[in-house]
Amino acid sequence: MSSVPTSSSAEPGSTVTRDLVASLAFGAPVALLFAVIAHETATWQLLIFLAICFAAALFWFRDTVGVFLAMFVMTAPVDLSKALIIPGGVYSPGLSLFLSDFFLAGLALTWAFRYFILNGQPLHLDRLHRLALLFLAWLWISALYSHDKLAGTLAALTYSKFFLVYYILSLMLRETRYFRLTLLSFFAGFLLQAMYVTAQFATGSPLELQGAKITELGTRLVFTAGEAIHSFRPSGFLHHPNVLADYLVFLLPTSFALALLGKRLVSPRLWWAAVFVSVVGSCMLVVSLSRGGWLSLAAAMVFFIAAGLRQGLVKRLHVSALLSAAVIGAAVVAIAYPAAYLRITHNDQRSTESRFAMMDQALKIIRENPVLGVGFGGYNRAAQMTTPESFSYLSPHFQDELRKGVVHNKYLLVTAEHGLVGLALFILLLWRFVSLVFPVGKWRSQVHFALALGLTAGIVGQTIFYIFDHFYADIRPALLWVFFGLLHGLIALNHLASKKETVQQ
Repeated sequence: MSSVPTSSSAEPGSTVTRDLVASLAFGAPVALLFAVIAHETATWQLLIFLAICFAAALFWFRDTVGVFLAMFVMTAPVDLSKALIIPGGVYSPGLSLFLSDFFLAGLALTWAFRYFILNGQPLHLDRLHRLALLFLAWLWISALYSHDKLAGTLAALTYSKFFLVYYILSLMLRETRYFRLTLLSFFAGFLLQAMYVTAQFATGSPLELQGAKITELGTRLVFTAGEAIHSFRPSGFLHHPNVLADYLVFLLPTSFALALLGKRLVSPRLWWAAVFVSVVGSCMLVVSLSRGGWLSLAAAMVFFIAAGLRQGLVKRLHVSALLSAAVIGAAVVAIAYPAAYLRITHNDQRSTESRFAMMDQALKIIRENPVLGVGFGGYNRAAQMTTPESFSYLSPHFQDELRKGVVHNKYLLVTAEHGLVGLALFILLLWRFVSLVFPVGKWRSQVHFALALGLTAGIVGQTIFYIFDHFYADIRPALLWVFFGLLHGLIALNHLASKKETVQQ
């Protein structure tokens, strides 16, 4: 039986030659490919680059499920899509194929094959899964009696995809290696996002990619303070600055939590990565000029600090340091980037007025359909036929513009479409995930607890953001269900690890 030669027995010359030949064999076609696509659009160049990364990762790691997971998580906050079905109405939910859906399809198939066929595992549904399924079932019921059945059905299909993502992540992330891979993938996605935002901010242009649905509405602001100050609001790979802000509200509490632990409890690389995300992400949130994002992150951090103090994770010294950093940061921003200060103190170009008018319209729709609502996807059609008294003070053109959209309040939107029954299920779902972290009696480590509390704070931030903006069937609720899966998987991972340690003792 021949033995495999070790590195010490191999001759240096042959090793160098082999590596050189392998590099040329791989590098030559890649160089040729990039020469061919040099004149293609930036979107195609990005897609081909991701495809090469994906193929290289499959070859290098030999873990198909893990590679699909990493690529899905990295591309989840990238809003590049192709519309498949577009119903009537500007904001009526349609059916689109996103970049991340390609990796989700591969992840679902390979994971299901390994989980159900190779490992012979039964379908697992715990209480949280069943509650999420109950909410999803109500969405489908609501779609059936909707004022716009096509839009409702398409939206229900989209939310079914969200549930699938949540379910797979909640089971996969019970393995430590996959949870670490997910965190690394989020960091890689953030790096791409940060570079794109920096390029947009530096050029004052959206630098729109093919397939992006970037809107110009509310992205260029003019403040009059002595002299006119023009501000461009970048959105990164997301279609609006408010969506970018929402993405950051998800990420920043967790990065703050890891940075707070210090290099003594987390590895130096992880700590530096957390500090980088915290600092750069905060700057990105500032230049997004999203007031709702600022308030939501502040609420998330108040929750994190209060819960952390109670559980002993956060010390009074940490609170003093965070407050000092916040005060110094606010002073620096006011001087270096006055648009952020003016965004709060100056005219908001009728943004607040339009929000209150749409809320009044939503309340009228709710009063007319209190229990069941107008059905999933039916808000836009109901808005065309609902005129509250407050609209009489607005110009006909302004009224028409308001009727094109949906109310900038998630809770009112849910109530208007799904009734009080749907609102109760939605609030119960949020509450169950927010309260998930507290009944845990024993944490394997402070790192696990910090991660869980950071993820929970990110969800709390969403509950505040829902007051100020519309969250329909787009990338933001998709990220919410991703974070549901992260938190659920982490709690299960901690429980399994603690149980294993107890048995060993």
